[in-house]
Amino acid sequence: MTSHGLRAIGDGDIRRPSIGYRLSSIVLPLFLLPSLLLARVPDEFLASEWPESLNLWVVGWWNRGPVQAVEYHNGWTWCGTGRSLLAVLDSATMVRTEIPGIAQDLLIDGNRLFVAGGRAGLLVFALDQSGQVSLLSGSGMPGYAWSLSKDGDLLLLNLGTGGIRVIDVQQPESPRTVSSLTPAESVNAVCLRNGFAYLACGREGLLVLDAHRPDNLFLIARLATPGPARGVTLRDTFAFIACGDSDELVASIAHPDRPRPLARHSWPGALTTAVRDTVAAIAAGPNGVFLANVRFPDAAFLYAHLPLPGGYAQDACFQGDTLTIAGGPAGLFRFNIANPWFPVLLSRTPQPGYILDAMIADSIAWVGASTGLYGVRLSSGPNSDKGFCQLPRPASGLALASGTLAVAQADLGLGFVDIRDARHSMLRRMLALSGAVTALAAQDSWVWAGTADSALQIVSVANPDTPRVVNRIPLGYRVAALASEGGLLRVASPDFGVSFWSIASPGAPGFLGAIPLPGGAAAVAGRTSLTVAASDRSLYLIDARTPTLPIILSRLPLSCRGRDVALDDTLCYVAEDIGGIAAVSVANSFYPWTTAYYAAPGRVRAVVVDRHRPIAVDAYAGLLELEFRFEPAAVPPTFSGVPDVARSSIAVLPGFRVRVPASQSQTSVELFDPSGRRLMQKTLAAGSAGQEVVLEAEPVGAGVYFIRYRNQNRTTTLKTLFVR
Repeated sequence: MTSHGLRAIGDGDIRRPSIGYRLSSIVLPLFLLPSLLLARVPDEFLASEWPESLNLWVVGWWNRGPVQAVEYHNGWTWCGTGRSLLAVLDSATMVRTEIPGIAQDLLIDGNRLFVAGGRAGLLVFALDQSGQVSLLSGSGMPGYAWSLSKDGDLLLLNLGTGGIRVIDVQQPESPRTVSSLTPAESVNAVCLRNGFAYLACGREGLLVLDAHRPDNLFLIARLATPGPARGVTLRDTFAFIACGDSDELVASIAHPDRPRPLARHSWPGALTTAVRDTVAAIAAGPNGVFLANVRFPDAAFLYAHLPLPGGYAQDACFQGDTLTIAGGPAGLFRFNIANPWFPVLLSRTPQPGYILDAMIADSIAWVGASTGLYGVRLSSGPNSDKGFCQLPRPASGLALASGTLAVAQADLGLGFVDIRDARHSMLRRMLALSGAVTALAAQDSWVWAGTADSALQIVSVANPDTPRVVNRIPLGYRVAALASEGGLLRVASPDFGVSFWSIASPGAPGFLGAIPLPGGAAAVAGRTSLTVAASDRSLYLIDARTPTLPIILSRLPLSCRGRDVALDDTLCYVAEDIGGIAAVSVANSFYPWTTAYYAAPGRVRAVVVDRHRPIAVDAYAGLLELEFRFEPAAVPPTFSGVPDVARSSIAVLPGFRVRVPASQSQTSVELFDPSGRRLMQKTLAAGSAGQEVVLEAEPVGAGVYFIRYRNQNRTTTLKTLFVR
């Protein structure tokens, strides 16, 4: 038996739980495929963990994204945007600092900045007067850090589906987990005050925990809410509970063990509330911000409504008469509310917003974002901006034809951008189509566009100044992705699978054949001998050398939903949405396997390849340029009892046994097969130092297995090769 340690790479020393895996596909007779290919990796195996980064290293980045959180301190406005912190003093003075994760929430106490950093967990920074920060500690932990609250030396960290952690931050350089709790429902927001913890827990409503003994949290009250509880804010003896489209509930918490509803206010889309004296700012997502008088919380009334064009209000904070709003893709807004009936816009700091697509042309990465088109020079290190082109709609898809960049502009059709000079790129022409653009592909002077009216439209750009639609082919099914290579156009549809079209005559594609896939297809790529398609949580390898009769060669389960695919020699890179980027070896089309993985900080929408380097297009974190570097096993084989140093004395021993380290909390050890099926689970009492666990399970064959070790403070997954 051989054990492999998996170590995090690409994000410094921040650690994450791992499910590194190597899965063999199943080769089946074609008549068995419709039923057997419906199998997928069980949700239980993937619910709270993502694969850890393995063999893919970050070598360059462009850290931009929507503004998600905001805080004010000592003249500076701090906001989280992409994998960076942006400190804004005024319109001309801004300081950007790269951080390991995505800043989902910010909290400033003195000269310390606490950040809920998504996958990076809790990040603690020291602030100075110049807008600079220095990282003091990073506490990676299972789950995804969404929000936080602090009371004295205790910090309450919200990990969503991973529950909550009470952390002692008396020494910010070395935060210490005191206790944890996982409610039945995912936690959306938290508040900690006077020894009580208040949790907004979706359909469970508001939960109140007694935290006077932080090492022994227990539930003392539950308050039903009119809709899923999204946020909670406290003021005096009142709790403001944001319930999304079900408005906001105001409750009395004079007696925390007996919270009492007082009033329900109609603030549609309410996500969170900031309160200053008698004024409240309710961030309501696409509905902007509502300013309300809450002098009497049970009889609040509206002062003004602040719409944010193209924005998504996610957070707000007060500083005197200034209200600062994190507007998501629309950037950062500052209003003067000295007269709350008539707030005045002071400034807007635009940001790229959500990152939607990217492509490479002449060593410049062109990035489609919700606010326009950006040109970025890729390099080994922080990337630099080279150009920007304002567009009327988000740039949701890109394709290059005859030196002109075709940009999907939703219901407006296609925009054609001149990118010969990156610094002076300009929109040359808009071309209306019969429906909103859902997919693009291009080759030579031709562009193929899938549209929302279930059609394929063909555009000639032989003359870039006058592009024109030359053909429209009704398909009868939606188009999610297009890929052109050689004389073949591949069309991925979520309604059925992949169809193949001849483009020997580009203006009049001819249908050749199709292959249905369970769950349809969300992405497709191909070359002469191989087509790959992503569908839900599966990657399919298809032989389309005879496109009139395509054949499924194999299927590989994915950890998350496949959003995009790209081929590079014998590797297929898969964008797995919240999972990250998987590098799949397709050298043998019958037996693909995952050889590398990058756990992206946000949601990966697309992947492109430049000079054999995959570039992850992360909607929240920008571009992440990766490099494949294969590393051998982190430790030698443990058949002779060699301890796994990389996993802090967790060791795999002869006889299918595991030695676990000492733990002050209850510990569980589980055994999984490559499909994610749990074969065995054992629970160990606290203080089981050096205890050996025999992995008793049903007879297993030779191959890869996973051993998961979990206690209160961490989760570790070991990949083990069993040889008979």
